[in-house]
Amino acid sequence: MFSSHSSLRIFLKKLISNPYFDGMIYHCIAFNSLMLALDEPRLTDGYQRATISLILNLISIVFVCEMIIKIIAMGFYFGENTYFKDNWNRLDFIIVMFSFLTWFLEALFDSDLSFIVAFRALRALRPLRAVSKNEGKFFFLTKYNL
Repeated sequence: MFSSHSSLRIFLKKLISNPYFDGMIYHCIAFNSLMLALDEPRLTDGYQRATISLILNLISIVFVCEMIIKIIAMGFYFGENTYFKDNWNRLDFIIVMFSFLTWFLEALFDSDLSFIVAFRALRALRPLRAVSKNEGKFFFLTKYNL
């Protein structure tokens, strides 16, 4: 869709290679993990429940934007180092697709049905993104018993 010499694609490649971009994604992952820990089924306060849900949806939007940016910058499938050739990006893609599915089901059924709650539970996979972002760093920590 975009040529390899497209100014948008070049800009987005520079963006995703910037350490601040990775830092922002790390912070979103950490904040998402915190919000998932606070989001418990027995939470009775409607305001807290709505706030946590809003924050989780906003973080999901950030992850959707990250996926779109990476797909435009790297290409989706055809090519050498494209988005879908990386297994961690495939995991990210699956997590984002489950977010879309959850949003769709919540809009369609408008109530907390048990299978929608099960799809929401799949958000717990998002912290695995931190592993994908720090794959080499975890080796360093285990190598020196940290």
